[in-house]
Amino acid sequence: MIARRAVIIALLFLAPGLLSAAEFTSEMRQAAQTHPELYTFAPGTIRAENCDPQGTKNCDPEKTFTAPKPAQDAQPKESVNPVVMIGEIVNLGAKIWNIIKENKPTDDIKTLYATATPDGVTQWNRLQGWTPPQGPVYGFSAKNKLGREVVAVRYQVLRSYNGSYNNQGRYLTAVTVQPVHVEIGWGYDFQLSVEIPDKGLLNAGSVENPVAGMQVIVKWTISTPLQKTDDRALYYLTGDGRLLEIGGPFERPFLAKVANALNKALQYPVFN
Repeated sequence: MIARRAVIIALLFLAPGLLSAAEFTSEMRQAAQTHPELYTFAPGTIRAENCDPQGTKNCDPEKTFTAPKPAQDAQPKESVNPVVMIGEIVNLGAKIWNIIKENKPTDDIKTLYATATPDGVTQWNRLQGWTPPQGPVYGFSAKNKLGREVVAVRYQVLRSYNGSYNNQGRYLTAVTVQPVHVEIGWGYDFQLSVEIPDKGLLNAGSVENPVAGMQVIVKWTISTPLQKTDDRALYYLTGDGRLLEIGGPFERPFLAKVANALNKALQYPVFN
């Protein structure tokens, strides 16, 4: 839980539309000067973790999100005899969009998403066999120098996979990030966005049996009147359903267990 104190240093939700990015009121600036320890975050406490990698944590989304639906005229008409290259992977959707801005979810999450589909197919619904949108929930948090949590966000990395063209290939659509829970401390500004780089699209299978691969970059910025930091998490998604964390401040408890085991083993000499 985010700590709450007196009015000046109370941690509250920012009213929708009240502030733009990195803009702080005079009251916030005065509070930061008076209590800098409350508005200085500790970089080592910024964490992103898979909330339920093995079904052991209770961090499920509070409601189920579905894939954004494009407008009826949003998709171009496909030619009568398209040239489809099933081994060439393209993104028919968005490349960069905001997820959280000014401490609240944006309207972009209702309509924008990415795809990894074969070149020549101009509508993702020309492919068949899609799974329902699904994906893990991640918890993102940060603490100030007093150890109090000032950012508590949960988001879900969603995608539909297993789509095929004429029973060939495994592709992706409805790739997006949906905020599940957003709680930001008073005097803090949090931004979250998604980027799908063109160079991150690839064929992880073969020419005859393509498997779409996509790199998803989730970027964030945390600001206070005193400081600002930004970082990113990297995900790798494939058309056959894999989703891997490949970079970012993810908590990896198993690494701590390995380190503890090694330290314990080194305490005892080994005799031949």
